[in-house]
Amino acid sequence: MRSMGDLLAGADGRRFLGSRGVVIGAEGFAELLRPPARPGLADLFGLAPATRLVYVAHQTHADLRRSVGSKFRAARDLRADSLTSVALWLDMDRAGSDKASTTITWPLPDGKASVRLVPQRLRDLEPRFLPVERSRLEEVTEAIGGWIDLAVGDPDRRARAKERLEALSQAIVGEEDATTLARTNLALVSFLLRERFGFQPPGALVSTIASLGLLTDTINDCLSEIDDVVGVFNRAVEDLIAADVDPVVHQLDDAYLPLHYSCDRCGARRRLRRERAGSDTFAVLACTCGEGRRFHLGDRALSLGELEATERWSVDVTLPVYLNDLASGVVAGRSSALYGLVLREVLEKVLGRQAIPVMLPDDLADSLGDDAVADSALYGYLVGT
Repeated sequence: MRSMGDLLAGADGRRFLGSRGVVIGAEGFAELLRPPARPGLADLFGLAPATRLVYVAHQTHADLRRSVGSKFRAARDLRADSLTSVALWLDMDRAGSDKASTTITWPLPDGKASVRLVPQRLRDLEPRFLPVERSRLEEVTEAIGGWIDLAVGDPDRRARAKERLEALSQAIVGEEDATTLARTNLALVSFLLRERFGFQPPGALVSTIASLGLLTDTINDCLSEIDDVVGVFNRAVEDLIAADVDPVVHQLDDAYLPLHYSCDRCGARRRLRRERAGSDTFAVLACTCGEGRRFHLGDRALSLGELEATERWSVDVTLPVYLNDLASGVVAGRSSALYGLVLREVLEKVLGRQAIPVMLPDDLADSLGDDAVADSALYGYLVGT
C-alpha cells in the first residue's frame, strides 16, 4: 500500500490527497479557514473570537525528527490576518508508544548511542504521570556531553556545542514544572523550537484541554453514536485499502471505545472495552496486574459520566475529531494526515460536522528522505548542522 511518501512523490497521489481535503503547502490554505465553531481553545489562549486558529499537534517527545520539524516550520510560516498557530502536546499516550518519548538517541561515528529519561519498565505509563528525577536529567546531560566529545573533532565546534548543551540543560533543570516526563520533554522541545526553529507558539498539553472539559461534548456525541462511529470508521479504512493507500489505523471491533484508563494499581494505560447490561453501557478495564474497573456510561445517550471525574481517562487516535470544532485548521504530518482521512468520514457522516482544512508541509517529502542526515533537531542544534 502507498505510504505518505509514495503519495507525495507523484501527481496521482497528490491529486488523491487534494480530493479528500488535504492541502499541500501554504498556498490557498489561509483562504479556507474560518473562526472555530466553538471558542474554548481560543479562550484558553486569550485569542479574539474572530481569530483563525491553526493547531499543530505532537506527542511530548524528547527530540524532534525532521518530518516533525517540517510540520512545525510550516505552522511557523503561516501568515495571514487574524491567524494564529498554536501547539498542542499529547501527554495522554503510552510513554512506550514511541521511543522518542523516553529516549534520546545520538549518532556516533561507529553507530548510535542512547540514554533513557525514565526506566523501560515504566513504558506503559502516560508521560503526564511519569516522574523524572533532577538527578536523572543531570546524568542525561553528562551523557550527551560525552557524545559531543566523541562526535565533534574540531575544538571550536566542540566548545560551542558544550555551551549550547549548558543552555539547554539550564532551561530544563531550571524549569520548576519539569517533574514529569511530559513536562520535561515539553521544556526540552520548547527550547529546541525557539532556538533551532525560531518558533514560540502558544501551547497547551492535551491533558489540560481535557481537564477543562473542552473535549467532552464531542466525545459524548461519539459515545452516543458509537455503533455508527465503528461502522463508518471501518468502511473508511476499507476504502483506503481498496485505493492502495495505507490508512495507518486498523479496523475497530464491536467492543470498541475511543477511551483508555490509567490503572489505579500499576499506573499502566489500558484500553477500556464496551459492555452492555440490559439498557446500560459500561466502560470496563481489565488490567494485566489484576486490577479491574467498571464505569457507567449511560443507557441510551452515553457520556463520560463518572469516568470524567477520575482524570485518569484518555482518548485514542480519534483526538482530532474532538479538536475539530475548537480550531480553524490543522497542520498535519505523514501519519496524522492519512488516518485523518478516516476521521474525516466519522466527523461528516456520523457527527454531521464539517471537517476543518488540513495542510501538509510542502517540504514533507524531502524530510522523509536523506538517511545520511541525522534525524534529530537536538543533534542539529548542539553540533550546528
